[in-house]
Order: sequence, then structure tokens, then C-alpha cells
Amino acid sequence: MKKSKKYIFVTGTSESGKSMISEYISKKYKYAIHIKMRDIIRKMYENTNTNVLFEKWQEEFENTQKEKFWRYYLEVANEMANKNTLIVMDTLRKKDALETLNKLIYHNIMILYIDADFELRVKREYKRLMNKPDISYELIKTNTIKKDEEKQIQGLTEILKYIESDNLKCAYIIYNNDSIKKFQKSVIEKVEVFLGESDV
Repeated sequence: MKKSKKYIFVTGTSESGKSMISEYISKKYKYAIHIKMRDIIRKMYENTNTNVLFEKWQEEFENTQKEKFWRYYLEVANEMANKNTLIVMDTLRKKDALETLNKLIYHNIMILYIDADFELRVKREYKRLMNKPDISYELIKTNTIKKDEEKQIQGLTEILKYIESDNLKCAYIIYNNDSIKKFQKSVIEKVEVFLGESDV
């Protein structure tokens, strides 16, 4: 019997470990794959063969035909995943996108909202980039504040409220304030609940 696809969407604050944990999940399970949401949407755009600029195309399609947009998104995600049955994607940015996806794939969607203390996020990002030229702690701090502000404008707070309102079958807010191993363990425990089995 062919297994249906399962989808994990990762969201949360900047520099909180979203991409890292997405990649970790994809390597933990045999039939899992990590795909950036922007790459899926870019592939959708390329498939249309339109002369409209990418940003305008996405804005018009997503805002005027929301359900059709996200149905096509899932179709392209499935094609890009090939035979993989667990698709891990980051970063989800808008509440209305989450609402539509929840409506379309309620039983097969998991949301992971990743957060961490601000100073810890800045320190980790600085440690990652400190050997690059013209990088300073203050620059990383300023950039992190800017990214957080941009995410708020895009709708991150509304996503968090939607998760907290218990509209989703499987959604978790996870804090990455401890060791990486503890963070990974906490996430995998939640993924196991979502999968209902460990052989995906």
C-alpha cells in the first residue's frame, strides 16, 4: 500500500535553528527530505513560463487564488520529493498560508515553531559567522533585530497565535535554549508522535 505524504512546516524567530533542525529531521528518517519553501515556489514559477516578474507573480497568484496556489505548491513539493514520503520545509511566514495548508492537509501536516532567547540567537549566529570579514557582534545583533521585525510584519506573531489557539492537529512550540542534543531530542519526540511510527 502506497504511503501518503506527510508534511512538516518549520517556522519561528530568526537564527533559532530552523534550517538546522529541518536538515536534522531529513537525515534522521530514511524517506525524508528537506526542501526550502522558497525553492518550491520558485519551481512553481518556472513551470508557469510567464513573463511576469517572480515577486509580482507570487503576490498575485497567492493573494487572488490562495487555495489553488497552495494546492499547486503541494503538487510541486511532492514532485520535488520524488519517492520520499516525509517532506520537511522551512520557512513558513504567513498565517493565511498556514490556514489554507491546514485546511488542505489537516491529517498530514505538522507545524514546528522554533524559538530561542534573543541573546542566545545572536551569540550562535556570531559564532557561526565570526571568521568572515567585516562581521561583528553588534552587526549580528542589529541584523537579527531587523530580521525579527521583518518576520513580525510578514505575520509571525499571527502564526504563533494560530498555533496557540489549537486549530492544528499537530503543532508544537519548541525552545532551543539548551544544548543542540537536547533540542534535537525534543523535536524528534514530537515528530515521532506525528508519524505514529519510526519507519518513515
